[in-house]
Amino acid sequence: VHRAVWEKHNGSIPEGKMVSFLDGNRDNCSIENLVLLDHEENMEMNRGRLRFSNPGHTETGLLIARVRIAARKRGVRKKAGEGHRDRIYIPRIKEGHS
Repeated sequence: VHRAVWEKHNGSIPEGKMVSFLDGNRDNCSIENLVLLDHEENMEMNRGRLRFSNPGHTETGLLIARVRIAARKRGVRKKAGEGHRDRIYIPRIKEGHS
């Protein structure tokens, strides 16, 4: 159902993309609760625990996931033998905190 709602409002879902729920509730198929992700973004959000019941927090989590992906692609990460100060640190968002 959520895919049909997305396509009604935005057209077909491009190859390699998926529709996800901002509040994590799969029963909430309103267009405001849907977001288009690629598989790499989805994996990073799952790995980094960047999904929340608060849609605004999940939107922020998606931005963090995109920054982490871009940093990895640019080679901005810890290299062998370098200290932890050279790593990009993005704190986790805890549910219930603003």
